[in-house]
Amino acid sequence: MNLHQGYYFYELMQQTVLGWKPKLEKALEYFEKAETFPDNYHKKDVYINTGWVSASVFPLLNAKQLRLENSERKKYLQNIENRLRYSSGTYSIKACANLAYAIKMMETEYNIEQIRLETMYRSLARLQLYENEEGYKLFQRLQKNNTFRKLTAAKRGELLMCLFRLYKQIIDIKDICKFVPGAQTSGAGNLIPVHYTKISTLKRLLPEDSDTPGKLRLWNTIYMNDSFEGECFIEMMEKAALRLEFNSQQLENTPEQQRNILEKIERYFPHPNKKCIDEDTLTPINENIYVTSFTKLDNAIPMWVSYADDAKGCSITFTEDFLDIQKAEDTLTDVSIYSDQDYPLYVIQYIDQDSDENIQIILKIMEEIWCILDDLEKRMEETPNNTKWDTHIAGLDEKGIIRNFVTSCLNEVRFLFKSSEYSHEKEVRMIHHCFEPKIDLDNFDVPRLYVEVDKDIQIEKVQLGPKIEASQANEIVTWLTNTQKVAHITKSGRHYK
Repeated sequence: MNLHQGYYFYELMQQTVLGWKPKLEKALEYFEKAETFPDNYHKKDVYINTGWVSASVFPLLNAKQLRLENSERKKYLQNIENRLRYSSGTYSIKACANLAYAIKMMETEYNIEQIRLETMYRSLARLQLYENEEGYKLFQRLQKNNTFRKLTAAKRGELLMCLFRLYKQIIDIKDICKFVPGAQTSGAGNLIPVHYTKISTLKRLLPEDSDTPGKLRLWNTIYMNDSFEGECFIEMMEKAALRLEFNSQQLENTPEQQRNILEKIERYFPHPNKKCIDEDTLTPINENIYVTSFTKLDNAIPMWVSYADDAKGCSITFTEDFLDIQKAEDTLTDVSIYSDQDYPLYVIQYIDQDSDENIQIILKIMEEIWCILDDLEKRMEETPNNTKWDTHIAGLDEKGIIRNFVTSCLNEVRFLFKSSEYSHEKEVRMIHHCFEPKIDLDNFDVPRLYVEVDKDIQIEKVQLGPKIEASQANEIVTWLTNTQKVAHITKSGRHYK
């Protein structure tokens, strides 16, 4: 089956090659044949389904560039319609998003009858998602909601058509920000990012009791030092919305437009002090997102001072195997290489650098996000007023569960952006979305939520801070050597008092 995948994607990328159409037809035949492979073939189902979707939808999304005749477009549409109507099995989220874009085109460009559209909606709602892929738990949580399931299958599919497209944009932003060793070469870069911390944290990572091994913790974003964390993302979303308004109307942005945009933002990010319908209940703000920070800067005075107990702490370099950064990119499929069980690293984007190519690409993605959200809101307006939506958060109205889902999606990338005032830190973050955190009841006045990286600690190097006295350094080295869990131990030679 890999041969079929490789053939299809290789030929598909050769868009300028004369005769691409018959080659694409041949690729579609190969995917049909791939279905005859043994049932126990690893990932057979998701790859086959993702493959036929990509092969069918790609020409439609690039019809003008590929100069498709109207009859050819209809043929690809019919193929999608027939396959989706009778399809079962497992699909990637990107494949579902591609199908959602195709159905959207059926709505807007091809004058498809409503009864056929509703069949497509129902088919989309029926698809099973691939469980070993990021985003699976988020969608499962929505689709298993009792009241969401009481909606008609057509209505569920219509709403999912927006949500799959939304999450595809989230994945695209993640891919831009994903940490790749050696890819960022400016400045004093480090191959594997380091984590500055206190000696007490190192002690917790390397406990004496082998029955309770130490784990790296990620803390809920509500506890982050900078009170403006997450606000840079909202500023970018506002900027993207303003650009979209300006481009669509060719007018200067008015105060009324700005108010409308802020109202739209508050649908998904209410002010922390803004109450829900129940006046006695406050809405949690940065719910379900957990982070811990690294940097590409090794042995840097500003990092010692700010994050390592005023240079009396240490920096930790974990092994490559411990960090989820060595997975090979799967460029031949639309199946994510990461799952909800992984803890990938992301490079922080500094938003005041307008000339930065990544920022401009992300702003364009955010414009698409706004288009999708506007579409979603219109479809929710068509939901019957007597529909009751159940959710674990008190006070949400019938639209609240979908908006809460949208917020969870956006929060997955919300903490990848900071002001350029912090660009000297060259920060890298490990970010994880979790609905079932642990609670630290012992170390804080108010209990705090955290998640643990479910791996045994593997440390390549510990570097002691420059302000640690020689006698204490000898004690720490003796202890670390005895643990047999640290490959190298050094002490910073930087001059800092």
